[in-house]
Amino acid sequence: MPAGCALSTFLCDGVLDFIDQAIVSKFGDDLLFWFRFLDDTFAILADKHKLNTVQDFLNEFHESLNFTVEVEQKATSNVYAPLNTLPFLDLLLINNPAGILCDHFIKPSQTTRTINFSSAHAPNVHRAILMGEIKRSFAHCSTTTMKKRQAVRIKYKYLQNGYPESLIDTSIMKMSNLDSVTKRDQKTTQDRWIKVPYVKGITEVFSKALKGSGIKLACSNPVTIRTLSNKSRSSQHSPSQSTEGGGEQSGNAAVVYAIPCTNCPMVYIGQTGRNLNTRINEHNRCIKKADKSNALARHINDTGHEINLKGTKAVYVERNASIRLNLEAYTIAVNATRTLNISPPNSNMIAWNKLIRAYDVT
Repeated sequence: MPAGCALSTFLCDGVLDFIDQAIVSKFGDDLLFWFRFLDDTFAILADKHKLNTVQDFLNEFHESLNFTVEVEQKATSNVYAPLNTLPFLDLLLINNPAGILCDHFIKPSQTTRTINFSSAHAPNVHRAILMGEIKRSFAHCSTTTMKKRQAVRIKYKYLQNGYPESLIDTSIMKMSNLDSVTKRDQKTTQDRWIKVPYVKGITEVFSKALKGSGIKLACSNPVTIRTLSNKSRSSQHSPSQSTEGGGEQSGNAAVVYAIPCTNCPMVYIGQTGRNLNTRINEHNRCIKKADKSNALARHINDTGHEINLKGTKAVYVERNASIRLNLEAYTIAVNATRTLNISPPNSNMIAWNKLIRAYDVT
């Protein structure tokens, strides 16, 4: 079964569970400890000479299965000498006479390369990467001395990638206090988050304007390997070009569109993932039926004006539905004084209204 199949993980876990039960059943008296995480297992045997027997038993289940074994070795680093160590997942297990200690394990092949601080990512992305590694490394350490060594390693690594020394030192100090980390995590769960594309120099202004409002920006980078390698499916969130005579290119699909009134400056803003012609025809049917739930039909009924369906413009072309909804909310907020929309504002619209008011003030 291919690795990408939805059933692969479920079936693999089922097979390994069956093997676990068989091992415990056959070698139960010799197994002092047996713990499996996905396809990695940590075991302690009462008799180390039976290790090869257990391995042979595992490899007999199927010809496609090939289990390898790694045993504890004398520490190569002077830090742990003369104790035995064994890497398991992201942990370095240290066989100390007083009990097993843990340290954060770094593979020999791992480099100091990470996302550079000068890359076009939101500042909170850089902070999250740094804080995540500090938190993960500290959580693996059994002693304060180990945490200090990890702090030195992390500082050197992130300095090599252009991170300010003050940011690194502050992040390490914050993560040194687990209580403050817990309080911080509890607090952020009360905030409301909206997803927006990251635009350097603009997103920072909006984020600052929203400070204290309870609304946080979750920034995404619109430029990815996928968008660069497949231009036909790349995000196109710049205003589309109008054509003279006969309105906008109504054959577009996945758009944010604007329908003007012939007799006044009012305009209706909407979005659709379908062909724009299809959505215009739906509006036209609602107008003919005088459907009061339709904003265009209600405007005609209240004012006697005419709606210029032929003048419909595709303001933005965007395949991503989440970004398209944000663009719709943004367009409604920008044209708040002259929109015909009658639907109650959603969280995206409320956020954009606050952003635009704050931005206008500054």
